[in-house]
Formats: sequence, C-alpha cells, structure tokens
Amino acid sequence: MRIILCLGFLFVMIYSVSAQDLIVTHGNDSIEGKITRMSIDTLFYSINEVSKWMPMSFVKSCQIGFFQMNENLAMKPKEKSRDYQKIRFALNGGYSYRVGKVPDGLDAERRDYIRKLKSGFHVGTDLSFYFNKKFGLRAKGIFSRASNSMEASITDLDGNFFSTIMSDQITISFIGPMLSMRLLDNTIHDHFMLNVSLGYMGYTNNVVLAYPYKLKGKTAGFLLDIGYDRTLTKNFAIGLQLSLIAGILTKYTLKSGSYWETVKLSQNSYESLIRIDASIGIRFGK
Repeated sequence: MRIILCLGFLFVMIYSVSAQDLIVTHGNDSIEGKITRMSIDTLFYSINEVSKWMPMSFVKSCQIGFFQMNENLAMKPKEKSRDYQKIRFALNGGYSYRVGKVPDGLDAERRDYIRKLKSGFHVGTDLSFYFNKKFGLRAKGIFSRASNSMEASITDLDGNFFSTIMSDQITISFIGPMLSMRLLDNTIHDHFMLNVSLGYMGYTNNVVLAYPYKLKGKTAGFLLDIGYDRTLTKNFAIGLQLSLIAGILTKYTLKSGSYWETVKLSQNSYESLIRIDASIGIRFGK
C-alpha cells in the first residue's frame, strides 16, 4: 500500500523540478527533501543536494511537491481570469446585393439596367453593450448605395421622341436595436456573433428622366447577421460579417420641385428592399 501511494504521487514531479517533497516515516518523523528515485524496496532522496536513501519499509507516506503547493496557496494570490469585453464599437463596409426579382415585360436593355442597380456598397456602424459573456444589446445603423445611368428614348406629351440620360441613385438605410449573442473561444480573444433586429428602413431614389425628381419611402425592416471578430490587441479587432436585410415598400412619395404626391403601389409592383451585405470592418472595445 505504501508503494502504491508513493508511486501515485510521483507523476506530480513533472509539475515542478524545484518543488520540495514531504516524507513521513513510521516514527512520525517529517523529512523535507527532493525524491529522486524509488524502487520496490528503496527510496532515494536528496537534502540540499546531498543524496540519501532509506528502505521503503521505513516510509509511512510521501507527498510530491508538498511544500511548493502549500507555498503557492499561502503566498500567491489566485490569478484573476481575463474579463470579457462589455462595450464594443464597430465600423463596417462592403458589398451589397439586392435579391428582388427583375420585373417581367422589359426589354433586354432595361433588364440589364435594373440588374446593375442590384449591386452596390454599404457602410455602417454599431454600438453594443453586453450584460454577460453571451448576451447584449446593440444599436445599429447601416446605409447602402447603388446607382446606374444610360441613354434612353422617351416620348413627350406631344408624341415627340427624343433621347435623354436616365439615371437612378438609390440609398437604403436601416436603423434599429438588436439582440446580440456571441460565442467566445477559450481565450476570450475571438468570437462568433449572431444578431437579430426589427427596425426602420428608409428608401430614397434620386431619378433623372428628362427632368430630376425624387422617390422617398419607409417601411419596417428585419435584419439578421452573423459575424466573426479576430482580436489583434486588447481593445482592437477586425471582423467579417454577413447580413440579410429585408423590407417591402408598398408606397412612396414622389417629389419634383414644389410638387409632390403619394403613390400607393399595387401588390404585384411592391418594391423589394431585400438584400445581402458582405462586410469587413474594425472593432474597438473595453
């Protein structure tokens, strides 16, 4: 039994070569030294680098690293685990693509024109506050822009044909609160995020077709994004993000100079604001 007890403690020697061991004899003598080797019938140890030995029959118990472990408990304060980041500020930018269907009944040139309006860019920012390691609230604002132009032929009220430049410059905004969930890795350095939101979507299209006018609308929007932050320093990181933003425009206001009117769209001509954003950005936190 004594042999099994000593052999069980022996593997702890790997923990620290400088640790001092405790040997207790059947005479209740306590010896502080360094156990160097043991066999079935002999225990070898050293005291102040002087080698010694005793028969295993003299040994009542032995504890490897006993004095080192007790010094650590008595003298060394428990190391504080690294805290998680509570506040996060992010700046993002990247590519946007609207996924709505191109209307039927258009010629090839007009269909190509609308397809090019589907692609654009976006910039955004958000501020997050986390209650704990996993959950927090976020305020988010994001703005996308897409534009295109082409030469077009139109007919005036008198039935005359003439050529002009047609252009669209579309800006879509999303602003809203978000519920944020993150999954930290073991080092609390890097993490994945999942965010969901219901918010406000605004739509503006600066149109030129013989003369300039503006279309403006608003609707409720839904946003879902997933992201990954890679920490570079304690308070700075870079991140990747993929977002789905959805909304349907059912009416808009047409403005031209002092003239304006509200146009309600029929169900088969609703304006889809659904798009996908691929982003890269920088994050600051504490």
